[in-house]
Amino acid sequence: MIARLIEYKAKCPTCGARFPRRMSFLTTPHVVRRCQHCGASYKAVAWSEYVGDIGLGVLFALPVLLAFFHVISWVAGCFFAALVLVLSFVLWPYGTMFEAVPPVRDEPTTKKSV
Repeated sequence: MIARLIEYKAKCPTCGARFPRRMSFLTTPHVVRRCQHCGASYKAVAWSEYVGDIGLGVLFALPVLLAFFHVISWVAGCFFAALVLVLSFVLWPYGTMFEAVPPVRDEPTTKKSV
């Protein structure tokens, strides 16, 4: 069970190539992307991306709100908010899954006149 939790899930569903962590800032469930290694189309599984986004939002807002209401200092609030961003960058590939989708046909940008 623990091995499944720490499995690197941010990989191409077709060829298994790992996606870099910098994709954590670019991933949205409705955007279809192509694998650089095999050319297959994929997108993030919506529920895994949304659960991570909600969790990140709550964990990021909590220290900021605590600092705003003077429960903790602003220095501590900013430190914990930055810590949440770093942890999300490090843990992103273990929580966001990807699924293969049918290839998207490239539409021409201009129509030809007859």
